[in-house]
Amino acid sequence: MAKDIFTIEILDYLESEDGRTALELARGLDPGKPSDVARLRKVCGLEQSRAVLELTELRERAGSKFTRAQMMFFDRVGYEQASGQVVADYKAERIRVFRTNERMLDLCCGIGGDTLSWILDLFM
Repeated sequence: MAKDIFTIEILDYLESEDGRTALELARGLDPGKPSDVARLRKVCGLEQSRAVLELTELRERAGSKFTRAQMMFFDRVGYEQASGQVVADYKAERIRVFRTNERMLDLCCGIGGDTLSWILDLFM
């Protein structure tokens, strides 16, 4: 079984100023070029750089699924199983008639793509 690279410590790092800097740097790098990986390793450790490169790749791929992909956090399985924003927007429209001031739960929400559309629908 593969080790999950997105531990609590790594997520804390990715949300920090240093992590945001590393993510911004990684957007312009080619992870297949050793010199580019070395540039990233100058600003963060091995596990951090691995997570930065993974998240950068997934955010790039997720651009076709989510308009806010660059702000979202994905692991590979979660991203691959997530329905796209078009489907999530459709679901949000369908449940609009049930909206009340009561709390609504999105059980089995995966990475939260449906929830994101529902929340955005509330404020638009």
